[in-house]
Amino acid sequence: MSILDRIGKRVELDSYSRIGNMRFVFLAILAGLFEPGIAADIPAPRPAENSLAVSIKSPLQRDEYLTTQVDKAADKFVNCLVRVHADGNIERIFCTDPYDSPPRAIHRLRDYRDHNGKEWFFDTHIDKTGTSIAESCVLGANRKVEHCFSMKWLDSHDVLFADNGDRIYMFYVPRVKQHVWISGKALDLVLRRVNSRDEVVWEWSSADHPVADVKEPPRKKGFISEVANYVKLVRTSILTSLGASGDPICVPIMGRQKCVHMHWVDYLHANSLAWDRDGGIIVSARHASEVFKVNYPGGNVAWIFGGYAAQHQDFKFLNDPLNGFSFQHSAKILPNGNMLMYDNGNGRPDQRSRAVEYKFDLDRRTAMLVWSHSAPEDFRYRDCCGGVQRLENGNTLIAWGGLGDKKITGSFPVASEVTADGKIVFELRSNVPALPYRVWKIEK
Repeated sequence: MSILDRIGKRVELDSYSRIGNMRFVFLAILAGLFEPGIAADIPAPRPAENSLAVSIKSPLQRDEYLTTQVDKAADKFVNCLVRVHADGNIERIFCTDPYDSPPRAIHRLRDYRDHNGKEWFFDTHIDKTGTSIAESCVLGANRKVEHCFSMKWLDSHDVLFADNGDRIYMFYVPRVKQHVWISGKALDLVLRRVNSRDEVVWEWSSADHPVADVKEPPRKKGFISEVANYVKLVRTSILTSLGASGDPICVPIMGRQKCVHMHWVDYLHANSLAWDRDGGIIVSARHASEVFKVNYPGGNVAWIFGGYAAQHQDFKFLNDPLNGFSFQHSAKILPNGNMLMYDNGNGRPDQRSRAVEYKFDLDRRTAMLVWSHSAPEDFRYRDCCGGVQRLENGNTLIAWGGLGDKKITGSFPVASEVTADGKIVFELRSNVPALPYRVWKIEK
C-alpha cells in the first residue's frame, strides 16, 4: 500500500465521525500523528450548512499542518490538502512529495482562496541550512500545481488578493539600525504587490514609518531566557559588524553543514492582512499589539490602533472593561466600518481570549467596544493563533487558537459559531490536542 493510500485509509477510519446528514464539506487540516485524527463533535441544533476551511496545527510535531502521516519503513512524511464530504468520502486535493521526518525536514501547508475561487496555498519547507523556504502556489482545475511564486524571507501568515488578480505578500528584510549595537537588529516588514505575471507593481516597508520604533517583547520569561536572548543578539551584532548579510553562516563539518542563524528582532510579527473599504491595507502586528492602516497607493500610515500597553495609540478605548486587545490575530474591517479581530490577550494581567468588534470615530479618535464574545472559563485563554469571521447571517465564526495550558487535551472547541447575543449554534471539536490557526466558512 502506498503512503498516499495509507493516508486516505487513515482519514476514512479516524478523521471525521458523527457527521450524519449535515450538508457541508470540511476542508480539513488534520492532526493525525500517531494519535486518532481530528473528529467533529457537533452538538449544535442547527449545524453550519456551508463548507468550512480549517487550519489545525498538531502539537505532536512542530509546525505540521494538514493530514500528516508517517511511512515508518521509509521514515518519510507527506502533507495533503483534503476535503472530507458529508457522505464520508475523502477527496485529496493536493499532496506534497514525501519528505524526511522532522526535525531534519518539515512541510507546512496553508490554504487560501482568491476572489475568483482559485485555490492557493503556501508550501513551507526547511532547506539544508535550516532556513524556512516558502512558496505560494495555485492549483488548477486538474488539481495540479499551475504556478508557484517565492521570494526571500516570504511570510506565509497571509496573502491579500485584489479583484484584478494582483496579490499582496508579506516578507521581511533584515536591517541593522544605525548607532545601536545590541538591540538594533531588526526584521522590517515589507508588503509587495505583484500582478498575474509576478511583476512588482507596488512595495511598502515598515522601516520608513513610526511603526518601526516598537520593541519586540521577550519571547520567554525568566532570567535564563533573557540571558540566552542577549547572547544571541551579541552574536548577531558581531557577525553583522563583520559584514554578514543575514543569511545563515554554514561550515561543512564531517560531511554535514553546521549553520549559525542570525538573531533578528521580529518587532512587528504581522499575522494578517485585510482590505479597508477605501482600498487601504489593514495590517495586524501581533508583537506590537497594534493594528495599523497603510494607505494605498500612497503608503503613509493613516492611523495606528494600539492595544493594551501598546507603544503607539491613535485611539481612546471606550466601553472596554479589559482596556484593549493584546497579541491579536485576524483584524479586518467590516462593511459598516467597524473592526473585528481575535484578541488573544497575552499581554494583559487578566489573560482572557475573546472575539471583539470596535466602532471607530475617526474624528474624535475613539474606539468603542460594541460587541464581544469571550472564551468560557474552562478554556478562557488561548495564547497563540485564532481568527474571526463575520458571516452573512450576522453570526461570528471564532477559531479559538492554541491552548494556554499545553497539558490540556483537545477536549475544548476548535471553533464556534455564535449569534450576536452570544448563543452558540455550531461547534467543531477535536479529540486530540489541536491548535487551530484559523477557521473560515466558505459562503459562496
